[in-house]
Amino acid sequence: SAPLPVPTFAASITPTAAPTSGPDEVVIAPRIVEQRTPAETEMRPETSTRPPPTQAPAPAPTQPPPGPTNAAAVPGDTGDEPLEGVITAAKLKRFLQQWSGRPLERRARRASDVADAANFWAVTHPDDSYTAELKRWLPQALKSDTETALGNRQPVLARLSYRAYRQLKFSPPDPDLARSVRQAAP
Repeated sequence: SAPLPVPTFAASITPTAAPTSGPDEVVIAPRIVEQRTPAETEMRPETSTRPPPTQAPAPAPTQPPPGPTNAAAVPGDTGDEPLEGVITAAKLKRFLQQWSGRPLERRARRASDVADAANFWAVTHPDDSYTAELKRWLPQALKSDTETALGNRQPVLARLSYRAYRQLKFSPPDPDLARSVRQAAP
């Protein structure tokens, strides 16, 4: 048997006002406040390990940044600090000293940033004494990193260091190094 048809009524042309709710019809729901679980509180430390950005930076060492062969790790160093704000010779020296004290893998991964900073410094401070030192030291450091990575059979790190070497506007062309990097490609 088929269901009985539902009777339909013609819709009214004039709109009807919706009934207003009186004070008895208003429902007030309880407020739900979620508390953090003890595990979440332990995973999210409330204290920050970085100093506030308004704190003045520590004075830079007066020595030139060490080369990658005689570089020792910077004491108390926990992470890669970005170059922020106005770049000064002291900031750049500290950045390069920190970078050169890293293991080869970390140096290679940041080599492009180092080359960008060095290019910026060389263009904006062409007559500065640190610029001349940077132009002597940095291409040799990147070339040495490339050769070390090639010697350790790490073609990816060699390519990263070589790209940064070529990215420097003041590095001399080295066809032998370029050939070695191309031959070591995976």
